[in-house]
Amino acid sequence: MSRKRRHTCLFAGTVLVVGTALLLAGSAVAQTVSPDLERLMSGLRGFHYGPDRSALDAVAQTVREAVRSPQQRPQVARALMDVALSPAAEEARQFACRQLVYIAGLEQVPSLLKLLHDDAMAHYALMVLARIPGRAVDHAMRQALGHLEGKTLLGAVDLLGERQDPASARAVAVYARSADNALAACAMTALARIGTSEADVLLLAEYRRSPPARKALFADALLLRADALRQAGRRADAARFYTAVDAASLPETYRAAAWRGKLLLQGDAGADALIAAMAGPASRRRSVAASLARTLGTAVTTRKLAGALPRLQPDSARLLLDALADRGDRTAVPGVLRMLKSRDERVRASAIRALGTLGGAQAVEQLLAVAADASASQRSLADQALAGLRGKGVDAMLARALSNRKASIQAAALRALTARRGDMPMDRVLALARSGQGALFAAAVEALRELGRPTDLEQVLQMVLRRQEADRDRLGAAWLAIARRCPPERSSSLLEEQLRKAGSQQERVVLLELAGQLGGERALALLISAARDPDPEIQLTALRALSEWPDARPMAILRETVRAKPSGRLRSIAMRGYVRSLGLPGGPDPMRAADLYLEALGMAVNADEKRMVLAGMATVGDRRVLETVMSLTGSSDLRAEAEQAAFSICRLTAGAWPDETRSALQKLAADASLTEVRQGSRTLLNTMDRFGDYVMAWEVSPAYSQEGADFSRLFDVPFAPEDPTLEAGAGWRVMPVGTSAEQPWLLDLLALHGGEQRVAYLRTAVWSDAEKDLVAEIGTDDGVKVWWNGEYVYGNNTQRAVAPSQEKVRVHARQGWNRMLLKVTQNIMGWGACVRFAATDGSPATGLRYSLPSSLPNGER
Repeated sequence: MSRKRRHTCLFAGTVLVVGTALLLAGSAVAQTVSPDLERLMSGLRGFHYGPDRSALDAVAQTVREAVRSPQQRPQVARALMDVALSPAAEEARQFACRQLVYIAGLEQVPSLLKLLHDDAMAHYALMVLARIPGRAVDHAMRQALGHLEGKTLLGAVDLLGERQDPASARAVAVYARSADNALAACAMTALARIGTSEADVLLLAEYRRSPPARKALFADALLLRADALRQAGRRADAARFYTAVDAASLPETYRAAAWRGKLLLQGDAGADALIAAMAGPASRRRSVAASLARTLGTAVTTRKLAGALPRLQPDSARLLLDALADRGDRTAVPGVLRMLKSRDERVRASAIRALGTLGGAQAVEQLLAVAADASASQRSLADQALAGLRGKGVDAMLARALSNRKASIQAAALRALTARRGDMPMDRVLALARSGQGALFAAAVEALRELGRPTDLEQVLQMVLRRQEADRDRLGAAWLAIARRCPPERSSSLLEEQLRKAGSQQERVVLLELAGQLGGERALALLISAARDPDPEIQLTALRALSEWPDARPMAILRETVRAKPSGRLRSIAMRGYVRSLGLPGGPDPMRAADLYLEALGMAVNADEKRMVLAGMATVGDRRVLETVMSLTGSSDLRAEAEQAAFSICRLTAGAWPDETRSALQKLAADASLTEVRQGSRTLLNTMDRFGDYVMAWEVSPAYSQEGADFSRLFDVPFAPEDPTLEAGAGWRVMPVGTSAEQPWLLDLLALHGGEQRVAYLRTAVWSDAEKDLVAEIGTDDGVKVWWNGEYVYGNNTQRAVAPSQEKVRVHARQGWNRMLLKVTQNIMGWGACVRFAATDGSPATGLRYSLPSSLPNGER
């Protein structure tokens, strides 16, 4: 009989004996399985890896229910065990074992022992056995050991160690002498985990009798046991194990770990040995000592370590300083302070960092000295340390230092108090800002910027007006920071008052510059008034501020200035600001932008101004703008800019004015000086050829959202375009088309607006040659609402990717112009729409043309 066959037979006998005992010990539950459970397990038996996991999900749900049901649990466990033993696919059997982990009991042990002889299932069987409580399982595993081999034997030995079975020590120890190193090391680790006196004797005996190579293999197990004994308070027993490992024949890694354990046993008594290791050459033991210095012993050890700092070489001193900082014991502060005088710059830096963690009020004076006079790098470290100091009295000492006779000490104290946001004596700070110079002035102004109070606003403004010009920007920034912490009317009214009192042109200029940076309605009114001032310098200051305003509210005064000033600096600045404002929030309605840009182009007096206007015109979808820009492509000064602008406009006009756009693109494709414009024009022409019968003339609204509302809720939230009284002012603009060569019909809202959990509206005008019924074939990503001639006709609150003809909506077209409005919701990822019209019999619709609603004559809109 073969060795494998003999093992199988012996194993079967063991299972029979052990199984009988376990069955007698287990619950005598009826062996019947309910029809529902049988159907469930039948589905599991037929499972194979693939996208459909429903069979696994159903079984997992049943197991979760069985965990809470003592009556159901044995039956489900039995059914799962049957699947694990069946000839089903491995994935099904393994899943059955993973579920058995939660509900298996003693009844399943004999079957699980059988699975230990199945290479594909042994690991999973051990996983289940590990979770079944009771010494009967341990007994069964010991009986099975002699019939296992390979990875399964390794797993079984490890399992007995994990279960900490006292009776398994001798059975496991047999394998510590195995020629298989992995199995031998596993057996020693199992003995360490079992942790009985018998196991300890066996563990040490096997270790001592082993040659050096084997000792290295077993050292981890001894250290594991030693650490457990130390944590249990069994110091003498732990020392025996640490001493056994700390032998000359073992690699330094193990010896250093054992040495660490012995020092932990000694506590404060180990401080001298730790210091000796720190003083030695770079080694594994020195690294362990540096780590151990963070936790070993009490304040007694802290004092010894800090006292040893001057005796250490710089590298070791730096390691110990870092360790003392992590240790967090302020007993070390006097020793760390002494290291601020080290001749080694890196040691001094480590000492400064350590004081930032450890030091309290006792470290303030010396850190201030470093922050005042050291090199730039150490001054920065000292600033950080002062900012981080904790404890009573630190802020008070820093505040007292503001009266020090040395300006650099005062500056360092100011920097620290500002960073700490401590209790700052602001009157003293104001005095230092008035009289200070250099670093002291900079520190005082920064303190005002960060901590200045509303009551300081007027005094700081006076300093802005009185200090020399080189200091004015820094003080102005401080005043603005304080002003923004005040109610807006307070700072604006202060500026107004000072402007009325201003005794010189220079003061007025400074105040207007502050108003431009402050912003707000009252500041804007001051600047608009100043822009009409007879003093050219005052006008210039005001116009500079207005030209940089964050929204378009100064547009009218800027336009007025351009029209009134045919030349000069004032006109140039106003022109730049005016063209900029046309594209800002609050600017002209997109449908009026064409007129204003065309006017601005007419007001431009040189090529630079025309280039600036062309850049804005590139965002306007209007055929008149396209025609004008195309006329400039022949200008030698403006050709490149005009070509780029014209191509950008074509992307906007391709749907609403296809004929004019095609003509412009053909010219650009043939004659443009820029390669990217020629290539882009050809691509867009090809895309337009594929528009087919889709509606491409659309205007689009801004994107709308609402706090706390997702796309599904937004479907029913009415925004301005749904209200006939608000629709005209909703901010419509031409919808770009032709953004996707693969989907030329797509109105890509994601490319235009971006974002998630929002909605946008699209509108178009449909001209019909006669009254007729039509079918609007609509596709959207995601949901859609449809209005036809102002009447709500269809809605589908859904989430999906866009495709043509997802919805077929019947509408009645009157002769002439008809209005269509779409609301399209956005969940995540794609966002867009497509529309075409068909006759009611499904054939293509005829007699239709399309236009932008805003382009229709007033009587037809």
